[in-house]
Amino acid sequence: MKKLLLFVILFSLFIPNVVFGKTLYWKTLLTKDKLVSHQDYFTPIKGIVVDPNNPNIIYLASWGNGVLKSEDGGAHFYPINDGLSELYTYTVKVDPNNSNILYVGTATGVFVSYNSGATFSLLQDLRLDITSIEFGTGVLYAGVFNNGVNAGLYKFVDNKWVEVGLSDLDIISIARLDASTLLLGTSDGLYSFDEKTSTFKFLGFQGSAINSVAVSSKKIVLGTSNGVYESDSAPLYFVPIKHVKLSEGNFLSVAIYKDNPYKFIAGQDNGFLYRFDLNTGAFEMLIVNAKRIYSLFITKDDKIFVGTENAFLWSDNNGQSFKGFSVKVSGGELQVDPLNKNIIYVGSDKGLFKSVDGGVRFINLGLRNNVVFSIAINPNDDKELFVGTSLGLFRSNDFGENFTEIKQFSGYSVTFVAISPSNQRTFAGSELGLFVSSDHGETWEKSLSIKDGDFITYIAIDPTNSNTIYAVTFIDGLYKTTDGGKTWQYLGYSDLSITSISICKRNPNLVYMSTIGSVYVSVDGGKSFIKTFNISAGLYGSYVFKQVVVDEENPNIAFAVGDLVIYGQDRVTKLLKKIYDEPFLYMTKDMGKNWEKLDLPNTIEYNNAIYFDKETNSALLLTGIGILHYDFNSMRYYYFTQGFPDEYIRVVRFFNDSIFVGTDLGNIGKSSDGGETFKFHAKFDNPILSLFQSPTNPDTIYAGTSMGLLVSTDFGSLWRKATDLSDAIYKITGYSSNGHDIIFLGTDTGIFEIDGSFDSIRKIYDGICTALYYDNGKLYAGTDNGLIVTNDFKNFEIVKDIQERINVITTFDNSVLAGTMNGLYVISGDGVKVVLENTAIFDILSQNNLIYLATDSGVLILNKDLSYTPINNGLTNYYATSITSNKNGDIFLGTDGGGLFKLETIAILKVLETSGGKIEPSGEFTMFSSYEKEFLITPNLGFRLKDVLLNGNSYLNNVKDLGNGTYALKISGIHDDSTLQALF
Repeated sequence: MKKLLLFVILFSLFIPNVVFGKTLYWKTLLTKDKLVSHQDYFTPIKGIVVDPNNPNIIYLASWGNGVLKSEDGGAHFYPINDGLSELYTYTVKVDPNNSNILYVGTATGVFVSYNSGATFSLLQDLRLDITSIEFGTGVLYAGVFNNGVNAGLYKFVDNKWVEVGLSDLDIISIARLDASTLLLGTSDGLYSFDEKTSTFKFLGFQGSAINSVAVSSKKIVLGTSNGVYESDSAPLYFVPIKHVKLSEGNFLSVAIYKDNPYKFIAGQDNGFLYRFDLNTGAFEMLIVNAKRIYSLFITKDDKIFVGTENAFLWSDNNGQSFKGFSVKVSGGELQVDPLNKNIIYVGSDKGLFKSVDGGVRFINLGLRNNVVFSIAINPNDDKELFVGTSLGLFRSNDFGENFTEIKQFSGYSVTFVAISPSNQRTFAGSELGLFVSSDHGETWEKSLSIKDGDFITYIAIDPTNSNTIYAVTFIDGLYKTTDGGKTWQYLGYSDLSITSISICKRNPNLVYMSTIGSVYVSVDGGKSFIKTFNISAGLYGSYVFKQVVVDEENPNIAFAVGDLVIYGQDRVTKLLKKIYDEPFLYMTKDMGKNWEKLDLPNTIEYNNAIYFDKETNSALLLTGIGILHYDFNSMRYYYFTQGFPDEYIRVVRFFNDSIFVGTDLGNIGKSSDGGETFKFHAKFDNPILSLFQSPTNPDTIYAGTSMGLLVSTDFGSLWRKATDLSDAIYKITGYSSNGHDIIFLGTDTGIFEIDGSFDSIRKIYDGICTALYYDNGKLYAGTDNGLIVTNDFKNFEIVKDIQERINVITTFDNSVLAGTMNGLYVISGDGVKVVLENTAIFDILSQNNLIYLATDSGVLILNKDLSYTPINNGLTNYYATSITSNKNGDIFLGTDGGGLFKLETIAILKVLETSGGKIEPSGEFTMFSSYEKEFLITPNLGFRLKDVLLNGNSYLNNVKDLGNGTYALKISGIHDDSTLQALF
């Protein structure tokens, strides 16, 4: 968002100057749980701090996305950037004497919040890079990085910043050594600073950058550009750590355990994380998935937080494994909890992922350096699951929160795991053979021996008889046992690369088998198989089936997923290479005699697994861009997304009660819950530039892309290309005539008219058209000839010769408004005035007699005198690219990278003191309209609660009696300044 220039007001609209009696702010729709699904929001995490009075409150200083806050111990984060005009942050600190006060070191100074991050303001004018902050008695210290010019140490005292010293050195880190001494890590060595005498002392390490300093009661640990060093707290004498992994390399962060002053962890710029005990000499490498580790924090209960180049990771088990957030998942293994279908597990080469909301959000549970081949969930106790990986077998008893390694398989690939529902026996297939356990993985016996170099690829247990099991090996093919694995019968098929087996519950002799090439069906329990899929892939093509699944009650119905791969000859090497890869989904309704290809999004990278839910007649498909939800009742499918945090939102519009969003990456999202979650059909290959609802049929939505027109006739669930027109369609408008649509398209080659049928498309203007607006029989257009208008849709006349690109046109109070890349044109009769020059106007909204402008300077409300009132609380540096409102008057905003925002209010809730009891907490509180706050009401001895008043209105019916003489009241939906009072 750029700064506005002042302009002279010469013209007047009939809009009153805006005076607000309450604070307006833009609430990001990427709040709390929504950010769980977006690891890209965790740009380099430069700093981590935990509230000393509340371990559930965590703050992150990110490089590019400001400060993130968690109120539940790191499970969810949301941005707190109101007033934080600089989103490139180095460090965040909590005042040790008042945890409501935060200080943030940014690329343009120190910002302070006095309300736990609800709002920030610049702490005077120190416009320099603040890399580190430390507290003194009545003093705040800041380390400045400015390439050795006006750098060094500064202090904030008497409400101003004062330079202390070392101005020719860049300060990288600060730590307090004792009550009067600071340790300063600089770009050229380590210094101490004596607060009593205001003197510096050089402590060594010339030529080395001191990136991080950690101090305990016994030890000091330094992370430097040349290894890790340690010293006793007194006297200071630093020596290198005597371990080859720690004695060299660039270490960006170190942290010492709270309960052990000798034990620390150190993070390196190559992504390695090490733990070392200075007392015992014990060394350990902790496994994290990172390229660079910027920040570390260890809590009192040994929870480890790690800030990396693009992730926030944490460990609940003292470093045994680390978890992190994920923006999307892909892999080869998909399992759904049989007792709770909202819980989904995905195994991939990046570890194990879990969703608890049906695939909307995923979290990485760890096992990050393992390839997860297989997941088995206990069908009778879903807390228990086994995970087969490239490095062994792991077991969890708490839904994957923690894992224990099964030592027998340590270091070996466990390629498939299955659990029998009737007798709870666990089968594990590996490169060592097939093993079985009858005691939940405590002990194992070999059930099937295999050849050297072979391994188990699939295990299928008969759902009606747990003694009947099929096992597939990579080399030999198919085996079957009918006695629970005591003996095995070899069925053959070594010439087929079998990828999956599916047994019909209603008729267990009916078995489907998928291979690389086809699908086979057996009606005699695997004694013989018949090839059922006979569709040719051509001379150089192949249908690679990944999985087949049969309807458990109807053996005629089955689904098969995979990829159609076509090979061509490389012109240079003359060898065959893959030139085409199309994911597919096939369905049979007659036991494989015929297979029907079902529609899939055209941008899926691959299709690896399927879960079929008989109860809902729907499926989950594991694709290259996430979990695809497929409804076979309506034959519709969709993905989930939330808020589009990393995308340029080109257009946002309200149609009926739903928000539609078109993005630069080709998403067309639809939300029916006020922007909480979005469904999208697919990521199209081209940016979505415009959206328009049919004036005749509200279920019909048009979408203009950079390569043509899309249309949906079912309110945004399915989209198809409407015409052969391949122009960039910047704007769409139209009207209803005789029961059908008249649609106009503004494109990069002209204006086109569609009269009821897509076959009737005709060009009515030749030239570039970037904006359209239809109003009462007139069509206004922003073109390469300026602003033009037509009444007959054949002949155009110039309204105003505007040289800049016109982005948006609207009419208001007999005036025409044209928003351009260089200001707003206001045209009334023969009068034309340009205001907001040097400001790009992307969109205009007329709401409640007010004009809202979405600009590169945020959102502006146009006043009566053509001055403006900015409404930019919460937007920081985002461009406001598109603005819309719903029928209730709620205003929503799309931005160029910050996702979606909703305009809300900030109010003050004041708790009034009264005799006879108390309300806790007391005082004044900042309340957002969507926030909820709980109060405890306790009468004094001999008093009882008579009433609770919110703005004088009784809320006694909303009070909950806790049974211990105390009452609880939750307050939400506060839009204006309010008072809360209890009567006793």
